[in-house]
Amino acid sequence: MRLPLIIFACLMPAAAFAQCGSGEQTVLHCTVSNGAKTLQVCSGKETLHYAYGATGQSPDLALAVPFTHNGYVPWAGVGRAIHEAVVFTNGEYSYEAWSSIERGADLADPVTGGVFVLKDGESVAGLDCDQGSITTDFNGLYEALNEAGLCWNQSGEFKWTACQ
Repeated sequence: MRLPLIIFACLMPAAAFAQCGSGEQTVLHCTVSNGAKTLQVCSGKETLHYAYGATGQSPDLALAVPFTHNGYVPWAGVGRAIHEAVVFTNGEYSYEAWSSIERGADLADPVTGGVFVLKDGESVAGLDCDQGSITTDFNGLYEALNEAGLCWNQSGEFKWTACQ
């Protein structure tokens, strides 16, 4: 059973950066480097999109993967923080877009987020979202994957598999 999550803080998302398209849901959107850059993950019916770049301009990096690519890692249901992430791979690089909030926190507590960049599995960079700029809804992604017939297998495999 999926525990209800309320991790949605929308405080003035960056204008002019390509917002999620019609029929897409915002999974993560924030600014980085005092608003100079924008990070965004969108979920559509068939694809997940990752974009990062200068605010108000075309993204420096835009990736799209099949919706069911299994790169989404939901909250495990334990621990002090509710942490969720989705990983996009581009050659030898991986981009793990994430958000986190302290469990039991009220909506006034800040949501944190960002992206970890890995090359061949080794960390090469980590960028944090600007405080107060984060819009996040991983719960919608979880539900959409369930509707697509995939379930999170948390009993040893920790991956998305066909629901039984």
